Amino acid sequence: MEELNNKQVELISREIDKRGLTYTLLKNELLDHFCCEVENQMEFGLNFKKAFQRILKSITRERIIEIQEETLLLINKKYRIMKKLMYVLGIIAPLLIITGTFWKVSHWPGAAILLTLGLASLALFFIPVFITVKIRDTRKKELKVNYPLYISGAIAGIAFLLGSLFKILHWPGAGIMAYGSLFIMVLLFIPQFIYHIIKDKENRDNNFLFLIALLVFLSIIILLFFLKG
Repeated sequence: MEELNNKQVELISREIDKRGLTYTLLKNELLDHFCCEVENQMEFGLNFKKAFQRILKSITRERIIEIQEETLLLINKKYRIMKKLMYVLGIIAPLLIITGTFWKVSHWPGAAILLTLGLASLALFFIPVFITVKIRDTRKKELKVNYPLYISGAIAGIAFLLGSLFKILHWPGAGIMAYGSLFIMVLLFIPQFIYHIIKDKENRDNNFLFLIALLVFLSIIILLFFLKG
């Protein structure tokens, strides 16, 4: 199949822009789609100009705006669902952990199940959803997404929660996860977060308070989790 050159792709891109498309991610998908359609037409013996004119008839302003509105509506719907799920998990999971801890101290049956559900929910569901929502919020503000910050924080958080769960259930690998999470937190996440505090002047006070709380939390975890073995 004959591929379009950069000049031809740019021509198609400009035609899409003329029709009022503003959502960049959708534009990239539509551009790829229309380029493939033009290449398919050229496979039947048409030159680029004739193939382009034929495909251009389907790129009406009304259709482009309609596709964009449908896409944004779907994205916003998914975003609202994810945000509600984040809030629900953020309430239920800690309640399960607190209840499970109380039951374990009281030596009541079912403590292990409650702790497992709570910690697993936080690690496997809450953190991924939270990171996804935060990235979406950052993009919505047209700010640059600090992927190393989010990725290192997610990996450290998941590893720590699963390590805690493994330790409570006396499963092997708890120590490796716990030490690994601490390693990632200290060497990767915290430096990235300090850099984020410096760059984000608007939320610097809140971010700084979160950093202090995080350092206090890490100190307590080191004392309770690591020094006691």
